[in-house]
Amino acid sequence: MKTTTLILIFWAVIAWGQEASRHVWMEEPRATDEGLIYALEIDDFSDVLAIEVDLLHDSQQAPVLKVRQKAILRGFITVDNVIGDTLKIVLARAVALGGSGTFAEVEIENPGVATELGFVRVTLNAGQIPVEYEEIAPNTGMDPPDIGTDPPSIDTGDFDGSGVVD
Repeated sequence: MKTTTLILIFWAVIAWGQEASRHVWMEEPRATDEGLIYALEIDDFSDVLAIEVDLLHDSQQAPVLKVRQKAILRGFITVDNVIGDTLKIVLARAVALGGSGTFAEVEIENPGVATELGFVRVTLNAGQIPVEYEEIAPNTGMDPPDIGTDPPSIDTGDFDGSGVVD
């Protein structure tokens, strides 16, 4: 009986120290007169004080019109900035709130053609809470280098194994 009790206490302490992974995703865009609105969603916002989101976005093709925090983030400070092809969004607050659902909306100008918008990085509480999201690889517009199947040969000189090249 004592062994079972100790095992249960040990398991509870381990489980208590581990945060459950959260899930963040983006809904399909909805069209408005001005542009396209992408809703950013989370399944559990409890204990979250800060969220950082980097979205891959071609601001030349479709400029960002607005980033809006939603009611779940009442009292949060929201900062957003486009750097190159990345839209950076930071939301923070001193006291955590709970809930789930849409935490922000990103509105971009409707380019009239398909545009890429997807997660590059998401962190909760500076990485203290695990988060799962569908990451997309940045498209640099360049083809990968053709390296072939054989590695390049390297002239090693007269190497005799002593560590000194003649």
